[in-house]
Amino acid sequence: MSRQGTTMSTQKLEYDHVYWKKKNSYILTNTKASEFSNASTDFPTRDTVLSVNTKPQGLKTGMKADKNRPPYWVYDYKISSTEGLVITDANVKDTVSSGSIEQVFKQITFSDLKIFFDDNTSSNFNIQESLNLTHPGTLVFLEVGEDGSSYKGLDKLYQRGIKLSITTNALAAQGGTCVVNISFSNVFRGANNDFDPGGVPVAMIAWPQLSFVWSKNSATKKVVGFIGSIKITMNNKMHHSHTHGGQAPPAQNIPGFYTDSNTSIKRYTLDFFNTFF
Repeated sequence: MSRQGTTMSTQKLEYDHVYWKKKNSYILTNTKASEFSNASTDFPTRDTVLSVNTKPQGLKTGMKADKNRPPYWVYDYKISSTEGLVITDANVKDTVSSGSIEQVFKQITFSDLKIFFDDNTSSNFNIQESLNLTHPGTLVFLEVGEDGSSYKGLDKLYQRGIKLSITTNALAAQGGTCVVNISFSNVFRGANNDFDPGGVPVAMIAWPQLSFVWSKNSATKKVVGFIGSIKITMNNKMHHSHTHGGQAPPAQNIPGFYTDSNTSIKRYTLDFFNTFF
């Protein structure tokens, strides 16, 4: 959800608003990797599914499950050679008891990326060329964080986050210049039910987002617009032990977009999912 007072020039992804106590970074580039001393060059093998809970093959470190603050999010992900960041099997563990699983998101993908220029032309953003480092100066940066908090530590419920950023010349194939940065991210926030004395429902939030930035330096065309899609497939399956007034759990979960009741829909962009158990 967009924060109050932000503009197109100051808005950030939720991932970038969070201070991550633990964060692993990985880089893929055809420039000098020594310029990026804070990142490992052991970038994940493309099209290989990785679990956020285990040490991924090919990477030096892996994230651990946040078992000290149940319930907590777990998920798998891969860097698809054609789609970029793909998140699968995003579930919540230990909502009812140790080992219980709520199946929430089957898949989250980012697609339909298109850039519009001031000469009434447009160009589809080619993820495959970027991940193959086809054009000089391409930089692909992956960050995986956990145990996050908001500014000044007022909100310590941010459990996990992941962001894939691609910087490349979007007009290289046409012989032009327009350096762009496209980022795909998701942030998972922990449980909060302090608004309900009975302890139910438990609310957990996920922020699937994408962002786009371009540079006018040496640009042969000016960018006037950008579009993209975030596609979410729900699993729609609750843990069998859930009961509501003595009734069996509902046959399916219902996804939706929400904002606080005391805020204006006109004022905010609704770009997060709120899941209740």
